[in-house]
Amino acid sequence: GTNTSNFNSESLFTARLDFAIEEKQKINFRYNYDWGIQATATSPLNPVFNSTSTQPQHSGQMNYTYVITPNLVNSFIGSGNWYSAIFGVADFAKAQSLAPIRMSFADGGANGSSAAGFASIGAAFATGRNEGQAQLVDDLSWTRGRHTVKTGFNYRYNRVTDTAIASGSYIGLYTFNDIADFATGR
Repeated sequence: GTNTSNFNSESLFTARLDFAIEEKQKINFRYNYDWGIQATATSPLNPVFNSTSTQPQHSGQMNYTYVITPNLVNSFIGSGNWYSAIFGVADFAKAQSLAPIRMSFADGGANGSSAAGFASIGAAFATGRNEGQAQLVDDLSWTRGRHTVKTGFNYRYNRVTDTAIASGSYIGLYTFNDIADFATGR
């Protein structure tokens, strides 16, 4: 059994501004910034082997509404966000200098997962993703009698960078089926 601890933190900042350009035109802005550190795996041997993830996220939005006439209204939304989640040891070179190879134990218990207990001896290359999105939406609504005609567009751009190609990459890897294999050098 093992008994270790690690560090998590989280912070959030949110701001909003509403502005009436005139009686028929209103605009508002919203911005969020979220940042924190997530403990991903905690090594019982040395904190250098602890795996963490810094996960910043920015998001913002602008809404603009124009009541052209009581029967004709235009609404525009522009928004975007960016998010990152990269998982790995804080100092790969230092972890590699302490254990130039990675050892994996597959005998269950604290060793039952590649991200827990003694299974995290050594360092793997950092892996994760960066994501960004931008969106533009414009809607026009026209009411005439009992009929309403609506038209508009919605454009969204997504960009994802996945670093999973580095997942499972090591500078040498030894896998032991149990602690007895490790102790006897098999």
